[in-house]
Amino acid sequence: MDRNRCALHNARMVESIERKLAKLAEADEHIDTAESLIARQLSLLSDLQRDGHSTENARALLEAMRESLRQMHAHRRLIEAEPDN
Repeated sequence: MDRNRCALHNARMVESIERKLAKLAEADEHIDTAESLIARQLSLLSDLQRDGHSTENARALLEAMRESLRQMHAHRRLIEAEPDN
């Protein structure tokens, strides 16, 4: 009986770790996407500035994107800190 309980416990641990790894992979994907979008926004901002256009809205959007990225990193750290049970 103890062997079966141990096997069940191990199986649950593996499932928990796999779920955590999947969450981390998804968080990493979202972070990568956000970083790419921020790079694109920086390029567009540069183009607007070069061409003499207002950059106020583009800068506000960039700051919102950066804040979202900070929140994504914070969320990833929370996932990392989750116990593997």
